[in-house]
Amino acid sequence: MKTFRRVIIVVGAVGFAILLWKLNLRLVLQTVSRVGFGILFILALETVTLTLNAIGWRLSFESDAGRTYSIAELARLWLAMDGINYFVPTGTIAGEIARASMLRDVHALEVRTASVVISRIAQTIAQVTFVLAGFTFLVSHVRSIRRFGWIGPVSAWALVGIVVSMLAYVLIIWVRRPRQTQAPAATPAFHRILGRLGTYFVAHPWRFLFAVCIFGAGYLWPSVEAYWICRFIGVPVAVATAITIEVLSAAIDGALFIVPAKVGTQELGKTAIFSLLGLPLSAGAAFGIIRHVREIVWNLLGLSIYSAARPRSERALL
Repeated sequence: MKTFRRVIIVVGAVGFAILLWKLNLRLVLQTVSRVGFGILFILALETVTLTLNAIGWRLSFESDAGRTYSIAELARLWLAMDGINYFVPTGTIAGEIARASMLRDVHALEVRTASVVISRIAQTIAQVTFVLAGFTFLVSHVRSIRRFGWIGPVSAWALVGIVVSMLAYVLIIWVRRPRQTQAPAATPAFHRILGRLGTYFVAHPWRFLFAVCIFGAGYLWPSVEAYWICRFIGVPVAVATAITIEVLSAAIDGALFIVPAKVGTQELGKTAIFSLLGLPLSAGAAFGIIRHVREIVWNLLGLSIYSAARPRSERALL
């Protein structure tokens, strides 16, 4: 696995180097430099996404338990999780474990763990819905689809509904499956966590739906960042274009989550998106570099939060 990660890093770095060589490094760096002190504004915009994710996590607790933790505390732990997942690609497993273990133990382990699982399910549904809705919007505006009148958009939205319904159905089946189907080696703690999950989804369906909506807003908000980055680098775009950039970015990031720190994929992905939208390729590479800077700064902060709390979290895991 380590060899595979090293290969991915090398491939990403080489791809990034080739990209800069083909696009003229000097031109790309000049475009990046246009952001100037605007980078501070770009960094500050991330606080909104972080706050929305913290609210979504708080809604993933049952109401009484959720009030125990402040938004600021949950945001700090969410940032720590992001830092781990960004630099240590394990399919978000490592970050989720750290997030659960770093929570204050004012509630039972199964309550804390269930909140992490529920928030991850809600965020995943929000991400899938955001990407599908974005692609639906794009498909419904393609000329080859328009000739079919209302059939194209309706069919696309029907596809979104089917996928979301399938996700909800699988979720319900998984939560309500009988205990006899569990592996014999399942621990009592595991059964208690499943019980908490079942209780939450049965007693708080609207709370879960609200959490999905909040996480969805968390995926939409970076469109504001995309809009301002484009303005700073001298390639102003419409709001709809900024949202399109973010939809495609979310799709690419979701597919390439295993790449450590998004080495190369951030810049290559944004260049491909800008090419698709008919925007300057050098601006796409510059956009990717600026967003990469924002991600690295915030995720290094998250990693430092985890490192400072590591002894405590390790004790909680024992």
